[in-house]
Amino acid sequence: MSQPAPAQPPVIAARPQSLVRGFIDWRRHEVAWRLAPIVAVLVATGCRGEDPPPAIPSLDRAENGIWMRRHWLHGGPEVDGHEDRLRADLAVATRANGVQRLYPFLGPMDHEGHPGWRKAGVIHRYEPERVAAFTAAMAALDPSLQVIPWTGGTWPHDVLFVDTERIDGFVEHTRALTHELGAAGVQLNVEPMPSDTEGYLALLGAVKQAIGPDRVLSVAAYPPPTLHQPVEEVHWSLPFLRDVCLASDEVAVMAYDTGLKYRYLYRSLVARWTRQLAETLPPPDQGGCVWLVGLPSYEDDEPWHRPDVETIDEAIRGVHDALEDGAPSNFRGVAVYASWTTDAQEWGLYDRLWREQEEPTAVVFPDLVLPDGS
Repeated sequence: MSQPAPAQPPVIAARPQSLVRGFIDWRRHEVAWRLAPIVAVLVATGCRGEDPPPAIPSLDRAENGIWMRRHWLHGGPEVDGHEDRLRADLAVATRANGVQRLYPFLGPMDHEGHPGWRKAGVIHRYEPERVAAFTAAMAALDPSLQVIPWTGGTWPHDVLFVDTERIDGFVEHTRALTHELGAAGVQLNVEPMPSDTEGYLALLGAVKQAIGPDRVLSVAAYPPPTLHQPVEEVHWSLPFLRDVCLASDEVAVMAYDTGLKYRYLYRSLVARWTRQLAETLPPPDQGGCVWLVGLPSYEDDEPWHRPDVETIDEAIRGVHDALEDGAPSNFRGVAVYASWTTDAQEWGLYDRLWREQEEPTAVVFPDLVLPDGS
């Protein structure tokens, strides 16, 4: 008995297959349309063997700075008899880390304006012979280095702007340091001190007049205000920072001691500060200054500084975030705080992130551990 002919499927049975085929055709056209510009670029560049687009220029100019211990200028039993080796090792470390600006601690001014280092409340004055020996030795080892002693003091304890005799004495010491003892300049560090403190800009003007146009007046400056830390004494307004820049040759902004608890917030804040500085600080050809961003690399665990948050790598990332499209002409790099607190691991991060070294050298500074172990 013959089998009945199979029933013809209803017309609707073909619709799902037609819809799928139509969808596939539509996707092919869409993908081709979206890929067309990419293919055109590949054909126009890669297929002709042209070089790829240039990489973003490195922000590192090997003109960075570092804050250093008092022993370089004041000596002491910890280093006496080891000076030649320490200075030679210092020259090696500066070259390895792209550091050109040395900020050795000279210390606060006393009641007569004479700088020195403080112990048990007493300021021990610097000895001119020791300073001259250090500057001469470093100039012989590497003439490109700039020795810029770090001095000033706390306000209003050490630095009293109304005490004209004290201020005049201090200004004279800045002249002697730069014209008799071989320093490339001086760095004024007065803290804590709010913006627009009366007498501060006048002090900058007096120091600059004393040291002259061929010496560097550097300022260790506070960063701009932030809602994260509404403390006027440790933040300077942007107009005041501009005035400081116009009155000096160099500004190193201390981008730390924020009290923040989260790394991502700290990185974001450093980026914001860096952008603000780039927009605010005029270059030397407009009567302004060059500037650097100060990076934290120390382990003090305080309410204002969390060492697991304010790290050298997060600060570097923040600077990169701000200047990813390029740095202004008066940006000179970063300044590390400090030589005696930054270990090999931290220098390795600096090498990789800031110096862009594929194989970090991680050369520590010789005052990380002094000859007597301190």
